Amino acid sequence: MLGGIQVRGPHQYRVQVRRNGVYETKTFETLREAQDWQRVVEGKVTGEELVDRKLARGTTLAQACEWMLEGGRVGNRADAKNVSAKLRYWQASKFSSWALASIHDWDLIE
Repeated sequence: MLGGIQVRGPHQYRVQVRRNGVYETKTFETLREAQDWQRVVEGKVTGEELVDRKLARGTTLAQACEWMLEGGRVGNRADAKNVSAKLRYWQASKFSSWALASIHDWDLIE
């Protein structure tokens, strides 16, 4: 048993989630599918939001800034010029090659 996941045979993984009086079970063909389903259901039951950080680990600060600048996502608010300047500054900063998941807000404070 792997933390609520039972190996039932070749290509059969049964997940059992028991939290806060809720019991759910489901069988999957791959361990990965079973683990993903288990995380989602446990998050729903306990009220914790499921956050997939895979994209944040694979995206650098420079890539995110580029995405905002090139996609016109800065908008046309009064502070749009200031936001664009900060994005360009961060693209050239020492943090530009860091993954988004590894950057904290205090890293970017001037």
